Amino acid sequence: MARQKMFYNKLLGMLSVGFGFAWALENITIYEFDFGKGILDQSYGGVFSNNGSSQVQLRDAVLMNGTVVYDSNGAWDSSALEEWLQGQKKVSIEKIFENIGPSAVYPSISPGVVIASPSQTHPDYFYQWIRDSALTINSIVSHSAGPAIETLLQYLNVSFHLQRSNNTLGAGIGYTNDTVALGDPKRNVDNTAFTEDWGRPQNDGPALRSIAILKIIDYIKQSGTDLGAKYLFQSTADIFDDIVRWDLRFIIDHWNSSGFDLWEEVNGMHFFTLLVQLSAVDKSLSYFNASERSSPFVEELRQTRRDISKFLVDPANGFINGKYNYIVGTPMIADTLRSGLDISTLLAANTVHDAPSASHLPFDINDPAVLNTLHHLMLHMRSIYPINDSSKNATGIALGRYPEDVYDGYGFGEGNPWVLATCAASTTLYQLIYRHISEQHDLVVPMNNDCSNAFWSELVFSNLTTLGNDEGYLILEFNTPAFNQTIQKIFQLADSFLVKLKAHVGTDGELSEQFNKYTGFMQGAQHLTWSYTSFWDAYQIRQEVLQSL
Repeated sequence: MARQKMFYNKLLGMLSVGFGFAWALENITIYEFDFGKGILDQSYGGVFSNNGSSQVQLRDAVLMNGTVVYDSNGAWDSSALEEWLQGQKKVSIEKIFENIGPSAVYPSISPGVVIASPSQTHPDYFYQWIRDSALTINSIVSHSAGPAIETLLQYLNVSFHLQRSNNTLGAGIGYTNDTVALGDPKRNVDNTAFTEDWGRPQNDGPALRSIAILKIIDYIKQSGTDLGAKYLFQSTADIFDDIVRWDLRFIIDHWNSSGFDLWEEVNGMHFFTLLVQLSAVDKSLSYFNASERSSPFVEELRQTRRDISKFLVDPANGFINGKYNYIVGTPMIADTLRSGLDISTLLAANTVHDAPSASHLPFDINDPAVLNTLHHLMLHMRSIYPINDSSKNATGIALGRYPEDVYDGYGFGEGNPWVLATCAASTTLYQLIYRHISEQHDLVVPMNNDCSNAFWSELVFSNLTTLGNDEGYLILEFNTPAFNQTIQKIFQLADSFLVKLKAHVGTDGELSEQFNKYTGFMQGAQHLTWSYTSFWDAYQIRQEVLQSL
């Protein structure tokens, strides 16, 4: 069956409907849009209907003259939000750099080391994780590379050293050609090995480090930064060959091996790990010049990219499962220990698809599976976290890692919302908006069944009619009134997660790992670097959206 396209841009005539207007459209199936109320309504038989039939309406907002006016279902003081965002950004950046050596606040941190948190007891997070460090550096180079170039270059030195240090998994690079030791997730703040029992290996670390360092390489090239004699590298080629190449070799060798997830709890194959590995390999392929593209190493990278892509999208591997209406984070425990819902799905999509150049990779920000995962996380966590009780169905809430979580920040009890999870939801939605505006893309809403459009039907529109086939789409063409009003609604939804976070952050702006599900007060590791970084990411993409509107 040919794809049914429902456009709102080919104007053949106009008639008044209620308090707004509707346009007749040149298409097989005629739809109408009430711009005054934000109502979409399918008409039958090629003529307009205004007979009280099922309507599709933008949720929780009154739209007047193209402007969202928040009603009692989602009201907040926008000026107060803007003021808080500016202040929280300043605090977050300050605290991020306090957590990176050399630090005037924590002098025992070696230069270039990123600590997870300064907390040394109850809980002890005073270590450097490969993952947390890479995500932090990725944010720094993305948002403020120039003033932080010294930090970035020191991070390169640390990365070089860690790759060549022995740990409990094996010998470092230089002692052996085996890369298995690169899967060690955690080191002491003086760069020595952490030798206690832990969840090893964690196979996402080398991929995230590669992604961050490839961005550093791009920045050095574009800015003409002088590497200087005090660093281990004389050129960007040295950086790639001495660090990135080894992390890529690790991915080639170990992508299909089990490892612990980013929460350090489950040993298996994980969506987050695989998607960031795919991204690292894909980004690296653009680095090689024409003479290198036929080398055996590059061909191995290409084959690895094909293999990981195929593995991720193959229903047999369980990440996409017809039984679920969302991405399964770790298939091996779905149906037994957990539902498979996990905020790491959004974290992966946000990290991998932070630029249009990655749109060819699977699970982009606009993928229904990604958006539906957000919807289902909200659906579950609205009921399990009492601080969400007063939230309306289509407004942001406090989100945690996964519904079955029992880690409370200190030990095992009851899981709570996490700062990074709540910010991740905002980031996903801001990135969705920015992608459509910056590339002038139409909004495409699947209409084939209730599963594919759960995000749109439950969070953006109400009473969205499905067509019951695989070829039905609602297309809101770029910059039409329908497009703009829908974008405004998504922006409101994205903001509402930050509004929720704001309600639970103290006047000093301190961001811990979690906030209590009953009281809303911060708990767990204080001054968590990842919490500050996740807020900064959400803030920054929000600013880019505002500048593009």
